[in-house]
Amino acid sequence: MAVVYLGKNCKVTMLGREFAVMSIKYTTKQDKSSAYVLGSDVPYATISSRKEFEGEIELPQDEFEALAMSAAAAGGDVTDIDEFDIVITYIGTNGMMVVDVLKRCSFKEYSKEMKADSNEIMKIALPIHISEVRLSVNNL
Repeated sequence: MAVVYLGKNCKVTMLGREFAVMSIKYTTKQDKSSAYVLGSDVPYATISSRKEFEGEIELPQDEFEALAMSAAAAGGDVTDIDEFDIVITYIGTNGMMVVDVLKRCSFKEYSKEMKADSNEIMKIALPIHISEVRLSVNNL
């Protein structure tokens, strides 16, 4: 039987507390290219670039406002918050826990938007700069 990880069993902790999060996304990218030598039409080697990490976290407005107020008290906005780690905990249907850690994160931007005909809560997407992604740190 496959282990299933559900959103209701996911916890996101950052800046010293657990946040109510609408969604979180993080990506690791590494470009790869082929190197060729004279006289051959097949690759001699594969060259890997540096890894790049990016992500986005979506917060309900009340969580964003709490974050914004703490940043404003320090004289800035959420893009001025010093680097921090984000810990994401997933608990599978079999009780197994997977913990991923996004290292040295910072918010890159934010925007707020509300539409007149919307009956949904405001969601604020925050693209994040990530210096490193560590997957399954509880299994290392």
